[in-house]
Amino acid sequence: MGNQKKQYQQVFKATSLFGGVQVLQILCSIAKSKVAALFLGPAGFGVLRLLRTTLLLTSRLTGFGLSLSAVKFISTEFTGGDIKKAYRTIGLLKRMLWLTGLLGALLLAVLSPFLSRWLFDSEAYTVSFILVGVAVLFRQLAEGQDAILQGLRKLRLLAKANVWGSILALIIVAPLYYFFGEAAIAPGIVITVGLNFLLTRFFVKTQKIPTLHLGWQQTYPEGKPMLKLGLALSFTGILTAITAYGLQLLIQALGGTEELGLFSAGFLILNTYGALIFTAMTKDYYPRLAGIVHQRPRMRATVEQQAYIALLLITPIIVGFLTFAPQLIQLLFTEKFLGIQSMISWGILGLLFKAVSFSLGYVMIAKAETKIFMTSNIAFNGLQFVLLAAGYYWRGLTGLGIGFLIYYIIHFIVIYSIDYHRYKFYFSQSFYPLFGACILLCGLTFWGTFIDDLTWRYLFTAGIFILSLLFSYYYLNKRINFVELIKSVLNKRNTDKS
Repeated sequence: MGNQKKQYQQVFKATSLFGGVQVLQILCSIAKSKVAALFLGPAGFGVLRLLRTTLLLTSRLTGFGLSLSAVKFISTEFTGGDIKKAYRTIGLLKRMLWLTGLLGALLLAVLSPFLSRWLFDSEAYTVSFILVGVAVLFRQLAEGQDAILQGLRKLRLLAKANVWGSILALIIVAPLYYFFGEAAIAPGIVITVGLNFLLTRFFVKTQKIPTLHLGWQQTYPEGKPMLKLGLALSFTGILTAITAYGLQLLIQALGGTEELGLFSAGFLILNTYGALIFTAMTKDYYPRLAGIVHQRPRMRATVEQQAYIALLLITPIIVGFLTFAPQLIQLLFTEKFLGIQSMISWGILGLLFKAVSFSLGYVMIAKAETKIFMTSNIAFNGLQFVLLAAGYYWRGLTGLGIGFLIYYIIHFIVIYSIDYHRYKFYFSQSFYPLFGACILLCGLTFWGTFIDDLTWRYLFTAGIFILSLLFSYYYLNKRINFVELIKSVLNKRNTDKS
């Protein structure tokens, strides 16, 4: 039981805001969004979203998923004690990512005039797309450094790099938005991604990884397994980016750039709230799961622990947002963005199901089940596009939120079915009442937002918010013992100082 408690404590520390790292990242993200909302407005926010999505799509298209597949290889080799092989994999990764990054930069440089005319009916954004191409190179190199730190389990260094990158980017980009407005969007993207690369590269160098002199003839044969898995992961990533891109183009065509900006702000909030939980699944949970995925009892325990902690952390977050949505939207953006409240209120409920389905979904990635992973993701991306597009046609921005919720309910049901039938995974009996209680708390709060009388509405929803905090604290404390956890963290810090 003591060992299980330690495992839950590890998951909690990695997934929560306990260490303060994610708090700073989220605050920086909120501040950057606020600055963009103030100085760019909804229309400028729409341009920012299109350029960022172009960056993501090009990175996925030309990156071949190498950074994600490398985490599995490096983590497996490092956990297994084959340090030399892990270092060799790192050398291969660095070389291949320079090639893929340059390919992405060249592709956008060639296509920049066409993209500017297609998306904005003008060639005025040609230079912006060329700059985004430079950001593609930096992004792929930065993701490679991230993969190295993740695979070697140097999560504290990775967190430091991300925090300092966010702070420095905010300090530099905010004045650019203020003085140059929309003209600063593309340079701001390059600066943000470039800083992330430089900082992660610095922390990787502190590990004193030996430089391996690999010939070009060795690169492809030795890197082929990593490339093969990466291609499968890249394929699904491309589908995700294409789905997002297609949806944005649809909204821009039907509602204009300003409506696209509102949509972008809404999903930024959902992604920011989700990042409180889901970032840990890529930074800590995935490499940890990859190391033990073939040991079924340990795999089951690890997945359930992650889902359990994720649910208890995200439930008060969802309830809190539903309670104070208007105030939070104005805090994060401006009054011009209040039109997204209904969209987010529906969509944020989907995060509850996403917390569980994402915990389950990493099993097939950790097992390198490329065929089932690719097939399911093709279906999921098609389903997501249909649901969100239909929702937008039906009820505008509100329909997008409803489509988001329906999608993640279906996503949870399908992923759980796959894991149950293919990997013999199932949750323990105690998990289902907990999941049901979390759904009930969120559902009651959502219902409470429709109470006409403002006083009674806030009394009811605030009461549920307090109840959700007590509920999560009670069940988290049962698993991790907060007093014991705080003592262990303080003792560790005192030991580090001494």
